[in-house]
Amino acid sequence: MFSKTIGPGNGKCRQAELQVRRRPASAVVRQTPWSQIRLRDEFRCALFPFPIFRKYTMVLSDRDAQRLLGDALQSIDEYYEQRGIFQGKFGFGERPAIVVVDFAYGWTDSSYAGGSDRLDLPVEKTAELLAAGRQRGLPIIYTTSPYRPETGDQPFKSAADRSTTFRAWDARACEIDQRVAPEPSDLLIYKENASAFFGTHLAPYLIEQKVDTLLITGCSTSACIRATATDAKGNRFRPVVVSDCVGDRSAVCHVFTLHDIQSRFADVVSLDQALQQLSDRD
Repeated sequence: MFSKTIGPGNGKCRQAELQVRRRPASAVVRQTPWSQIRLRDEFRCALFPFPIFRKYTMVLSDRDAQRLLGDALQSIDEYYEQRGIFQGKFGFGERPAIVVVDFAYGWTDSSYAGGSDRLDLPVEKTAELLAAGRQRGLPIIYTTSPYRPETGDQPFKSAADRSTTFRAWDARACEIDQRVAPEPSDLLIYKENASAFFGTHLAPYLIEQKVDTLLITGCSTSACIRATATDAKGNRFRPVVVSDCVGDRSAVCHVFTLHDIQSRFADVVSLDQALQQLSDRD
């Protein structure tokens, strides 16, 4: 067992003892079950103890991440509630649309360096939402990145970063996953930035379609979903993130970002809640 102080080094945080059974250096992180990692004392003194958990955060489930962050997120909720801030809801308007952000193979296929199997379930759930949306004639928009072969015009810090141990970034990486394939009537937008709005014609298109509510699905929760929700609010649409239909490579980033989005930038609802809202408008 070893101890390490987490949080600011101001002496106010108590020590958190992380008990981990010693394993050979060659052991795979995935073999260390969550039950062997226990935090003692107040977790609230540090929202993100990444220096301690950096070996484990990429293999946690969403439920594990919720347990890890639970006390900290609860303390944030209590703080907001005591002050009466961030308590409102956007709600559903009269005319919703669905945006599917970056569910392309470069993100959903783990043979690519930026791909993750953690997106399998959100992709499946998004297919359910799309079926309901098409049945009701909702506008459906997809986004992905434009494919560029090796040129000098490559984006910085993108999922296309090169790795010799994974499949090379290619045209397929930017193709929408066939499990949620677009139909001819859907709009496909190639975007250069995290937000589906920034530098694209998404906002004018939604206005033309008389849309007031945007159901947001796709990846990654902590990047493009957050940016899209923030810009949807900024463009005066009602942003609704469907939690079952978004995902991230990191469960910790996913859980925290959904909580923060819910507090300040959008409503966060389950797939069942979204489907019920659509059904209520039939």
